[in-house]
Amino acid sequence: KNDKYQAAPLQDECIDVSLGLQKQKLSVDEDSIDNGVSAVGGDEGLSPVIDPRSYPKNMGLSFNLQHQGDFPDFSLAISYARYSKKAENWIRCPRAISMTSKDVDDYLDFSGKRKKGMVHLSVKNSQDGALQIDEKKNGESYLFTSVRPAHQGHMGTIVTLMLVNNLSQEGLSQNSDEFCEQLFFQPEIRVCFAGGTSFVVNEFEPEDTNSEEYEDYRYHGREQHARGHLCSATWGAFDPQNLSGKDKEDLMVQYLKQSTSESGQETSELDSIDLNTSPPFWWVDGEHPALKSTDNQFRKADVRTEYLPMIALPAPDMDPSSAPWSKCPTAEELSLAHDAESILTLLNPLVDGYEKWISTELEPGPTGLDSEAKRVLLRMKAGVDLLATDSTVRKAFNIANRSIHLSNEWQRSIIGRGQDFRWRKFQLSFALLSLESIANPTSEDSAELDLLWVATGGGKTESYLLLMAFAIVVRRLQAQKDPSLPQWHGVDVLTRYTLRLLTIQQSRRTSRMVTALEYLRNTGWSPNGEHQRFSEQIISLGVWVGGSLTPNKLTSNKDTNHMNNLPHRELGGLSAVRLLKFGAQLTPDQKKKAAEPAQLQNCPACDAHLAFPLSSTSAQSVQHIHWVCTVRRMRKGILESMNLPHVNVIVAKEHSNDVWTLSLELDSDVRNEADILSVWKSLEEAIRTGNGQIFGLFARAARPGYFLKLKKDGSKDVAYDFEIHCPDPSCVLNQRQWTAEAPAGVQEGPYRISRSYFAAAGWKASANGDMARGMPIPMYTVDKQIYNKCPSILIAT
Repeated sequence: KNDKYQAAPLQDECIDVSLGLQKQKLSVDEDSIDNGVSAVGGDEGLSPVIDPRSYPKNMGLSFNLQHQGDFPDFSLAISYARYSKKAENWIRCPRAISMTSKDVDDYLDFSGKRKKGMVHLSVKNSQDGALQIDEKKNGESYLFTSVRPAHQGHMGTIVTLMLVNNLSQEGLSQNSDEFCEQLFFQPEIRVCFAGGTSFVVNEFEPEDTNSEEYEDYRYHGREQHARGHLCSATWGAFDPQNLSGKDKEDLMVQYLKQSTSESGQETSELDSIDLNTSPPFWWVDGEHPALKSTDNQFRKADVRTEYLPMIALPAPDMDPSSAPWSKCPTAEELSLAHDAESILTLLNPLVDGYEKWISTELEPGPTGLDSEAKRVLLRMKAGVDLLATDSTVRKAFNIANRSIHLSNEWQRSIIGRGQDFRWRKFQLSFALLSLESIANPTSEDSAELDLLWVATGGGKTESYLLLMAFAIVVRRLQAQKDPSLPQWHGVDVLTRYTLRLLTIQQSRRTSRMVTALEYLRNTGWSPNGEHQRFSEQIISLGVWVGGSLTPNKLTSNKDTNHMNNLPHRELGGLSAVRLLKFGAQLTPDQKKKAAEPAQLQNCPACDAHLAFPLSSTSAQSVQHIHWVCTVRRMRKGILESMNLPHVNVIVAKEHSNDVWTLSLELDSDVRNEADILSVWKSLEEAIRTGNGQIFGLFARAARPGYFLKLKKDGSKDVAYDFEIHCPDPSCVLNQRQWTAEAPAGVQEGPYRISRSYFAAAGWKASANGDMARGMPIPMYTVDKQIYNKCPSILIAT
């Protein structure tokens, strides 16, 4: 290391794209760092800010080098083109120059333990566009160069090269030809190393952690060596122009070329483009006369700029099938493996495959890496052994897998395609290593934080959902066997997400598993065919995201004063009950800002509409809607024969006590809440005309799956809560009666604190309502609901 390049916490630099050389101050001392190659930032009037109102005046790259001597030894080529308007045609005028690092060094000055400066370039030969160094600094472009030590903790020297357009565009309209003639097109900077100069390859000291050695081992050959500024950068094997001869032979694109024959008929003929000699796999300015002396060395640049990065890094194989691996079982297979022999037959191949993989793939790696993997292997084996020896844990694992299988079956039936849910190896392995510490509260492994580190879309959520379901069920089964354990289970799982909208999205995914698990509890599903509930306590989901997305209160003291309207007061004071019932009365601007208690818009089991967005028109027509109503003095045949605007078919199903479900097939014109309200009003009018009565039991017509729960206040029925039901009578959730308890009690309106849950109007299957004719969708979206009912899973921001 040379004294003049001692490491210092300095910034990289970039030419401002909008403010010229005016002084600016960045808010942070350094920009982000990747492997010693810093993002651009700057002092001395330089900033990485991109102004979308103007064209960038610069581009370039930074790269990290190790070298001999005081200064890196490399050569570079700069090329770009300007376009000149001649009559009605644009003529391309290419520019090019090659230089050595010594040529550049002559124009750099020391400043703050770094060298930096500008090499101005002007046109030497107007015929071919060859560039030369302009000592008078009046050139049309210049190369800004910075050479400095890498950030502290990193090796090497960081070189930044920026090509800058030095032409004035002041006073020119961006739509004018004169402005376009001042622009640079297809700019490139290409660098070839020489004289002991090369990229820095990370080398960790012996005292570095195994984790760093592991990362170096995993990502060997994929180190980041460069970063583009207002463009991309590519190098070595990642450069799509450094292709093998075989690959180049395949770079042929064939297409149908349209032409017109002499007779005026349009014809098509097959034409082709050889991409081996065409951009982007061919450097268009590589044959420039100014580069003849370089003997084509820059066609194989060590590092260069690129505007069209084309390397597709292959995703890791998330479910390898070659030796030593075998196919993982499906969730359904694991749900039915209710004896020790069956569970071992399904899971041992995964554990054995992992053990063989460690010996073949990891033992040659960094010291200690295989021992860490073997510790994970022991935890996986402990999980499998527990499943084989503990029937309670095995049953909980069966039921948890059944909830994943069932939720997948529902999804398949909704979208009309798919296949049995088969576990990927990392998903099932993660579940197995976590089982013992979840089932055993005194486990030594409870001190471990087990994190699944997989790219977005890889399948983390399914693995976590399995463990959530297992944790919920195993606690309840263990409590059934041991009365000394807590019989009341509040929140089993707490999840946190960084964004509120992400939390809402994840809650909708989780709702399908939770609904499936509650369905299994209510139906008493068991892997051995015996119908026995694993708990009397409801399995539920709470969404806790703050008052800007969902209301904090179910009701407020002001609700009873204005039950027939929704005054346009501050949105923050509106309760969930009032928003559900009167939300359609909000102004368009308020609808965009209002909190929404109806966060679940479709049934997890059958996709029937539960609610429609307040402030938007659906891109697709509604097609079907189900309304649960009280209908009096009206026969089924008359209901189904009504001729209503926008209604193609009506199917009426009577339940009991004048409770009906009216299922309407709608035409393509029904797309938003106003359309739905119009159809409802037409239905009301038609029934009244026929001397009948109809009262909607839902919160409002555009909330067909949300039902208010009522209590008496003197002679009035006052809403105190709401619950969610799928209104489609054919939904699987509505084929069996439902009951649930809260052993510690739950606040339920007129009954105050009660062990039993009570059904909303239209869903009661018993005199006092402690039994429902269909299963509610167990999701709570209001803070007050969450505090009252302590949902099994809490999804929070």
